[in-house]
Amino acid sequence: MELFLLKLVALARPLISMRYGEAFFAILGIGLFGILVGAVLMRAAMQKSLRLSPVDALILAFSTWVIARTVIYIDASYISQLTKLLVPLLSYTVVKNVIQDREEYRRMIFWIIVGFSIPTLLSAGQIASGVSEAVDQVKYQTGIVRWQGVYSNPHNFGHSMTLLLMTSVLYVSLLGIHKDGRHGVSPRVENVLLGILAAIALFCLYKSAVRSAVLGLLLFLGLYGYMQNKKALLLGGSALAVVAVVAAPI
Repeated sequence: MELFLLKLVALARPLISMRYGEAFFAILGIGLFGILVGAVLMRAAMQKSLRLSPVDALILAFSTWVIARTVIYIDASYISQLTKLLVPLLSYTVVKNVIQDREEYRRMIFWIIVGFSIPTLLSAGQIASGVSEAVDQVKYQTGIVRWQGVYSNPHNFGHSMTLLLMTSVLYVSLLGIHKDGRHGVSPRVENVLLGILAAIALFCLYKSAVRSAVLGLLLFLGLYGYMQNKKALLLGGSALAVVAVVAAPI
């Protein structure tokens, strides 16, 4: 049951930042997460087993302090801000106590990608069609158009695209471990579909013109490349540096 609820949370979470139905998906995602936390605690009480680490202890201590501060200063606090701050942190502890192996982890990431694919495809369609409400602003000095797609602002748009690209990389890595087909589709077909979705996400990321999102993606790819193949990362980074120097205006 906990794994099923976790998949629903993974599907709903990417939809929370959408401009359309934002409040509905926010209530749905937070409600499902609350039910999931309750189910995990009930199972832990019945089995008398809860996996906690020093990192979890720090997260729980910080969460307790934040909740206490919110209660004390309730007139100056916002529940929406509290949930946005604590849900990502508490998700670490919850997921660790629900996920049992790499295959379950891969399934959870699959539903995250499905959730992200909906606003990504809708945003790409709006950009390609030139829908005016998908535009956030036009930079006066440069004339660059900052798009927001179906999101409430370009920052939510750009960072969501970065998260989609990150999870896609993790999913492909886990898919390589399991050579047999999943969801009735062969890994090769899944890789092709993910490649198309990643290309669309890169296009959307470029259109959002959010530099912090691009920097976060580059940092992730750098760390991932370092962990996977240090030599390839060094050669690739050197090649990109040479290209950047040659292409830079004098």
